[in-house]
This record gives sequence, structure tokens and C-alpha cells, in this order.
Amino acid sequence: MRQKSRFLMGIVVWVFSYATLWASSEQVQNSLTLIVKYDGDPLPMAVCQLPQYDLSTVSDRNGTAVFSKLPAGKCRVVVRYLGFETYEQELEIRGNAVLEIVMTETSLALEETTVVAKAIVDNPSTSYKIERQAIDHLQATSLSDVMELIPGQISFKRDLTDTGTGQLQIRTESYNGNNVWGAQVIVDGIPISSNATMDKEGEYNTTGSTSYGVDTRSIAADNIESVEVITGIPSAEYGDLTSGAVIVKTKSTQTPWQVRGKINLQGENVSLGKGFSLGHDKGILHVNFDYAHAWSEPRDKRTSYDRYNAGVTYSRRVSHLWNTKSSFSYANVWDWSGDDPDVAATGEATKNRDERMVFSHSGELSFNRPFSRSVSYAVGMTINNSHYRKSTYVSNSQGFLPILDAEETGYYQVPYETSSYYASGGTISRPRNFYAKVSNSFYKTTGPLNQNVSMGVEYRNESNQGVGYYHDDSRYPLSPKTNSRHRPFNDMPALNQINAYLQDNLTLLVNDRTLRLSAGLRYTLLQPGRTERVSSLSPRLNASFDLFNWLMLRAGYGTSYKTPGLMHLYPGKTYKDRVAVNYISQTDEAHNLVIYHTFAEQVKRSEDLKNVKSQKVEFGTDFRLPGNRLMRVTVYDDQTRNGFSAAAANGVYTANVYDATQGLIITPGEAIQVDWDNPARTDTVFYSKGLIANNNVTLNRGVEIDFQLGEIPGIRTQLFLSGAYGKTTTYTRGTKIESPTNLPIEYSVYETVPFKLVYLADTSKPYTKRMSSTLRAVCHIPELRMVATLTNKILWYTITGTAYTTKDPIGWIDTDLSYHEITQEMLDEEGYTIKGVLLSQQGSDQSDKSSRSPKTVMLSLNLTKELGRNTTVSFYTNNLFFKEPWKKTKNSYQYSKKNTGTFAFGADISFKF
Repeated sequence: MRQKSRFLMGIVVWVFSYATLWASSEQVQNSLTLIVKYDGDPLPMAVCQLPQYDLSTVSDRNGTAVFSKLPAGKCRVVVRYLGFETYEQELEIRGNAVLEIVMTETSLALEETTVVAKAIVDNPSTSYKIERQAIDHLQATSLSDVMELIPGQISFKRDLTDTGTGQLQIRTESYNGNNVWGAQVIVDGIPISSNATMDKEGEYNTTGSTSYGVDTRSIAADNIESVEVITGIPSAEYGDLTSGAVIVKTKSTQTPWQVRGKINLQGENVSLGKGFSLGHDKGILHVNFDYAHAWSEPRDKRTSYDRYNAGVTYSRRVSHLWNTKSSFSYANVWDWSGDDPDVAATGEATKNRDERMVFSHSGELSFNRPFSRSVSYAVGMTINNSHYRKSTYVSNSQGFLPILDAEETGYYQVPYETSSYYASGGTISRPRNFYAKVSNSFYKTTGPLNQNVSMGVEYRNESNQGVGYYHDDSRYPLSPKTNSRHRPFNDMPALNQINAYLQDNLTLLVNDRTLRLSAGLRYTLLQPGRTERVSSLSPRLNASFDLFNWLMLRAGYGTSYKTPGLMHLYPGKTYKDRVAVNYISQTDEAHNLVIYHTFAEQVKRSEDLKNVKSQKVEFGTDFRLPGNRLMRVTVYDDQTRNGFSAAAANGVYTANVYDATQGLIITPGEAIQVDWDNPARTDTVFYSKGLIANNNVTLNRGVEIDFQLGEIPGIRTQLFLSGAYGKTTTYTRGTKIESPTNLPIEYSVYETVPFKLVYLADTSKPYTKRMSSTLRAVCHIPELRMVATLTNKILWYTITGTAYTTKDPIGWIDTDLSYHEITQEMLDEEGYTIKGVLLSQQGSDQSDKSSRSPKTVMLSLNLTKELGRNTTVSFYTNNLFFKEPWKKTKNSYQYSKKNTGTFAFGADISFKF
């Protein structure tokens, strides 16, 4: 805390030092007036920006936007409006400058078109921008499809019924819950949070490693204006993340009616939208509706996915000082799997309904003061309702299935089933998220130095009002022998999070060379005033320098943090059930008696749980070559060394067993009695305490390339090559606890162990290596108003394996929980035993093994054609030649088909009126 206080004091001193310096210098007063037009008429609500000074406003009803009190010198002007080409120009500002801008409607008839993700080259951190035209050409149905355009995010199929396709995995080669948990999605300034999401199966207290990220399948692509993906080190403005950020901007401008329909082998999608001008200074109202229905494959009717999206956005320029945007969005997803209707129905089905409503309001005020040029704010409320329901037959292969539902420690007579039975139940979860943010920005230009400063505070309140896990009939539960017992989610405290950040962006011209430096600091405080309070301080630094006109060098270092969620901070109880009495009469059912001992313990609240910390380092080079060619190479090292996973913590309890030889009083014609004080035996049982710790390690290292190879003369075809090589290693720090092997028979019969062995947890380190590339050939023929993209995706290889070290125990835990060290002398001594168990038979020597999958190649074609100004048709096919070769996996004799399920084709038609 003392170190953090010094950091905060340093910020205050830094701000006041600059205040004194800036106040002592007199600014030259200049202004810039932009007049934005289209087809001779003013274009209101166009976004006008001066990125150099971090200034932004929108044009009024006359198409006019004014920036005042500007320093003299060169300045870049950017004007954006949905459906129009982005206008960019650098001009010299002296006195009162006026610039008339004529916007050009986006069309394939223009000489230039962009249907790929563009690297943001003036941002020192690695980030990409995807515009509306690229999304249309891709024929994306959701945000998860849009991510295909990012280098390294290679995907061979689009399947809305596959939950995994909606989970963002940025710069990782294998699935990792902590990586998914740390991917931040922000829509119109409001984060979509999963901090209050709970496990759908009711298992919320066992490992803590099952973390849920945002399901991007629920975000419809047709209402997206642009997407920015930050894979590198984000500015201090963005927090509660580790792996990266995806910033989505939805449509909010005046547009004609647009009806779009898509159909392909995996589903269908229709959308409708329009932006209405409400007249004289009354703003713009944009409405949208989207419906998608999907299946995994046309012949398989056992799965389906339905998504409804609707929204309304109201944007208004209240005055020349104040711009606002208010919106309401609704998403409803039905995910279903069950019986094939063409086969006799069994009644088994899984249904998952996720409903999300977001109310938001944001605005920007242009005060134009020396230390407050503009103040922006955003406030939003997100209401989620999730209902997971499952109906199935509970298997009873042994002919004896006890129904266990006790929630307190004790002995309970339990009913049992002798055959399988049908059961239904599920989980009702209702996360609630409130978000508010206020930020202030200002700038200073002194000669060759330009400096932009922004600072802000955020507040989040997140809770879950759901009833939790339930059964339709507690006599026939879905999970009769597990931890899935009722616990309401609404008995947990709400999460309160406070954030503050300071970001300083400097641009310095040195001998006609540009140095960009972005430095930031972010402070996070979770659950202030409570014992589980946790805080973190996150410094971030990005820099780039134009060493030559053709070479830019980039480097960055930063840390970011992801706070624990409700499932991590407030676990439920852990349960262990053991047979105490199992007397089944062969002649008289009335004498049957089944009693179980249930041990229930509230898992200790994780008061020492920390925010997950991600440390990122990256280096990059940008080679600018003639003919608009760009070669961009980035080397990264992302380390997360304190992710969430189960802690190595065991406890013990005792449970009595009673049988006909001792403990049961059996009298013919009378109910069986239990002599509780006279058990046949007493078992001492180990159990996992279910604690959650910061002991998971994930290392992501690799290289990314993004090459714009220029145009092939004569055929109007541009080449784009992107790709990545990466290695992901995941393991657990500290120790792990395992049961000994080769025990005497009485222990296996009674399902007990005499002691537990302690091992170093990092004796095995699973890893995945992957190399992939995507080559796109984009042929654009303006005279035909047509663009075609031929894409060759290659997954060169995927290597999975585990690096082992000698696995020898380092200690053992007795039934009284006392710890005893195991020395090398004990391991070397032949015949050394612990409680009669040979130590030499414990542990093992493992050899490093890996499996290499052969390369997978897929060729795809996208074609978009404009039929006049108001109609557009598109077509795509994946796995163009339907190639599904048989391949043998290295180190095995098994053959499997590659590219299976990736063949697909579809069409898209859009009308504007």
C-alpha cells in the first residue's frame, strides 16, 4: 500500500508540475471550421476528429463542426460517417481556417476498397480496425465471424451451434479458461462483463478454473459499424482484462432502409435497419432488428441455435458543446440440443436461453479549457437472464443409485433407485451489471512536441439475482451423487469495482522523424471496505520511432489485471457422501435400510485471492515499401503467472459404518435399529477443501506477421499475407496432492487411503505449438462494381505435448494433517515404507512426448457484386474443392479426415431503399 500511495502521489505532483508549466505559456488562438457535405447538402452528425489532439465532435444540422483554441501547425483531420468513405487530410492551421469536405458514398465503383482488417499503424500498440465494408464482404453473422480477419485467428468453419466459436481466445494456441476470462468486449463504450456469471451445472465450488468469457455469437454482425481489436498492450483507459480487448461500435447515423438476408449450409440470417432524421436539431433515431437460425449441418437436426437482436439508438447534438447518444439493445439466444425428430423421441434435451438487455447513455462535452478540452461520460445498465435446462435419463448401470441431497453434515436415510429414471432441472442465473465512467482530456503543443493527456474514473456494480440450481422433482434429481445441490446465487454480495487511470500520449518530431510514446497507469480496487478487498496498479508503456522513411520500430511493456468473479470470491459448500448403512433384505423389502453420511463444509471465502496479472512484452518492425506495401512483424511474450485454479488443500473427516455384524439391531418383524455408538468401523477420509488460488501459469509466446504485398499489375489484384507462430504452455505452480498407489486391498475396498502424497505441481507442463497463415488475393474491378477474394488458409501444424520432469513425492500428509518431508535418502532406500506402503512404487519417470498433426489447407472464395446503388449480392464458399484428405497423425497409426465439416457455401443479398 505504501508503494501504491507513492505512485498516486507521484501522479498528483506530475499533474501540478505540468499545470504550472502550461499555465506559464501563452497559447496562440486558432480555429478550424469544417463544413461537411454530400451531394450539395449538409451532412449532420458526421464524426469529426483531430487525432493529434484527441478532439472529437459531430457536425450540426448545417454540416458544420468547429474546433477552437488550437495551436498553429500541421494537423490531421478525419471525418467518418457510416456508408461513406473515411475522409483524411493533413493541413496547416493558421488563424481561422475553414475546410469544406465533400463526402463520397462507399461503393465498389470507387478505385479503392477495403475488405480486410487494417493494422492501425499510428498506434504503437498492436491493434487492428475492421470496417463495415470488410464485414459485409466476409458475410459475417456474428462478432465471432469477424474475428477471422485478425492475424493468427484462423478458423476453418462457422458454426453458431458450437459454443467454443463464441469464446475469444486472443494470442493463445490452446483453450485456457483464464485467457477466455480475460478477453474484454466493449460495445458502444459499455463493457459486456461475465464477472457475475455462474456455472450452469451448479458446480461452483470445486476448481475455480471454469471461467466464462463473453459469448460473441450473441452480437449480430449486421448492426456493427466497426470493430477495433487490441491484441497488444492497451492504453490505461481499458481495464479488467488480460488477453486483449475488442471494441465494437454499432450503427447510429442516418441511413436508408436496409434489408439483408443470408443463407448457407449452417443457417440463415435476416436483418432490417434504418436511421431516421427527426428533423431540425432533433437528432437521429436508428432502429435495427436481426434474426438468425443455425444448425450444425443440414442433415443433423439434433442441435439448433436461434438468436434475436433488436435495438434503438438516439443520437443528438444538444448544442455546440454537448453531443449525446442513448441506446437500448436486446439479445435473446436459444441454444438447443436433443432428439432427432426423425427418430423416436426419448425426451432428452438441453435448452439454454440467454437474454441480455442493455440501457446506455453517453456524451461528450467540449469545454475547451486548458486542462479540460473535452469531458466524456458513459453510463449503462446490463440485465441478463439465463435459464439452462436439461432433461435426460439418469443412468443406473449397477442397479443401485442412492438419491443424495443433504446439505448439512450428518447421517441421513436416503431413498434409492434400482433402475434408470427420467429427470429434469437446470440453473436460473440473473446477472446485473451497472457501469459508469467519466473521463477528461486535454493537450499541449510546444514546437515539435505534442502531448495528449486523458484521465478518468470508472465504477462497476455487478451481482446475480438468480435462484441457482434446481430440480423439477428433488426425488429424481439430475445429479444424485455430485456437488450439484441447491444454492441461490442471490445470497452472494455484489461486486463493487473502482478504477482510475491516467494516460499520456506524446508525439515528438526529431529531424523529421516521429517518436510516439504512450505511457499510462491504471489503478483497480475491488470490494472496498470488505475483507476480500483486492487492488492492483497497472503501468503500461508503448513506443514507436520512424528510424527511416521506410522503417518504423515498435516496443511495448505493460501489465493488466482481471478481477475475480462471483464464482471465485464466494464459493459454496463442498460435499462428500459415504455409505453408513446398506442393508438390503432378500426376503423383506420393509427391512431395507440405506443410510449415508454426508460431510458438508462451507468452502473458505478466498480472502487472499488476487487479481489475475498479465505481463506483456512486444517488439515490432514496420517496413514501408514502394507501391503501398507494408511488412509488419511483431514478436510477443505474454505471461500470466497467477491465474485461477484449484488450491492444493486437503482436510479429513470421520464417518462411521454399520452392518449386520455390528451396529445394526435386526429384529424379525420390526424396523431395523441403528446402534449409533457401536459402529462396525470408523473411516478417516481425506477430502479436497475446494479452495481457489492464484497458481495457474499460462505462457504465450510467438510471432505475428501482417504483410500488404501490393497490387499485381494488370489484374487489379492485391495480395495480403498474415500469419502467426505461437506456443502456449500451461501448468500449475506450487504443490499438488495425490493418493498413493499400490495400496493394500482393505483400502481400495473401503475407498480410503492411509495418507496423501505431496508433489511439485509443475512436474508436467502441457504445451501447444501452432503455425498458421492466411493468404488473401483481392481482385477489385470498379467498372463492374465487383470485388472477389480468394483466401488460402493453412494450418501448417499443431504440436501438442507435455514436458515432464522426474515425478517423485516431496512429502506426505498423515490423517491428522501433519506434514512429513520425504528426503532423497528415503527415495534411494530400497524397501522404505510409509505406513506399510512402499515409497519406491510411488511417483514415476515420464518421457517427453508430443503429437504433431499434419497441415490442414482450405481454399475459400468470397464474391460481392453491386447491382446499381441499392442492391448488393454476395456469395462465398469454404473448402472450395471439397478436399477432405485422410492424414495419419505422427507418433500414431491412426488416420483421420482433415477439413471435415468445413465445406460450406452461402449467399447474401442486401437492399437499400
